[in-house]
Amino acid sequence: MSLLCPGAIGQYTRSARKIVVVQRGLNATERHYLAPRLSDCALPVVPWDILADAPAPDLDDAYVIVVRYLDRTSLDTIRSARSCLAGLAWLLDDDLSAAFRDASLPLAYRYRMTRFWWCFRNAIASLASEIWLASDVLMGRLVGDAAEACFRIDPMADHGYSPVHSPFREGDAVRIFYHGELTHRAECIWLKPVLEEVQRRTQRTSIEIIGHRKIGAMMENIPRCCVKLPMPWQSYRDHIEQNRGDIGLAPLVNSRFNQARSFVKYLEIVRHGGVGLFADSSVYRGIVVDTVNGRLLAMNPRRWIDTIVHLVENDTERHRMRAATTSQVRSRTPPTLTQLIANS
Repeated sequence: MSLLCPGAIGQYTRSARKIVVVQRGLNATERHYLAPRLSDCALPVVPWDILADAPAPDLDDAYVIVVRYLDRTSLDTIRSARSCLAGLAWLLDDDLSAAFRDASLPLAYRYRMTRFWWCFRNAIASLASEIWLASDVLMGRLVGDAAEACFRIDPMADHGYSPVHSPFREGDAVRIFYHGELTHRAECIWLKPVLEEVQRRTQRTSIEIIGHRKIGAMMENIPRCCVKLPMPWQSYRDHIEQNRGDIGLAPLVNSRFNQARSFVKYLEIVRHGGVGLFADSSVYRGIVVDTVNGRLLAMNPRRWIDTIVHLVENDTERHRMRAATTSQVRSRTPPTLTQLIANS
């Protein structure tokens, strides 16, 4: 049985004259999945920030893309304009329904996601002509009988894959980095002893962690480790483009929520100028070829320690894999989105 059953299939008959993107502030989901695609769109693209103190845009002949969330006001506005819409797609890049039972996630986050899911999922799905899902795991869990209205969407790197960084010289210090969010607490806990041992075995490395205050307190005793608080999206993008990272870490503790993630961290590590070490999971197997454009590693701390130290000490191997990350990444796009972008 499907958890998502779009209820408006075939009920939207108007031609789209614009695209309206509904989102909660400037956020990573919209930047990774929509911005690089819509940058060359032939139709006008109208942002609708439901956190802003501004009236809703005109929805006549609009194809609406809901990025993860709606609130009660935006939901009622869309319902009222339903007969005037050209369609509505709901973009989901996480399994929000899995948050409740995932003890690795912060309790407040679990509560917010669960409350949103149970209060809004049926209402949004009843308006949706399509649902765009960011992983095969999400497709398997949520689609069911609604397969004809659900499509895969992959993240895309925006504005290219090769950031401009200062040239690396043999013997330079090597920066290891892990950039996490609220939902990556379990990964930070797992990484702490790994990073402590790496810093004990080599003096050539510095570490940069991005994480919330509790993460900073956890990591503060690791030598040569700097912890930064999470940044607004544009500040984060500026940071990774202006400061080179050398070895990016992307462990993934096995949980129902994590199994449904997409490969966004691969794109962020590449954007930061680094080569990545990734958990050997279905999340990354489709994008990372082990020893070619990164490393795929079982979640064994000793394996991660040895591999990090090896790459720190072998500049040539690290640079070879880094060069391979600049090859084009195949990103699946829903057919309707492709048509909207090309629509003249």
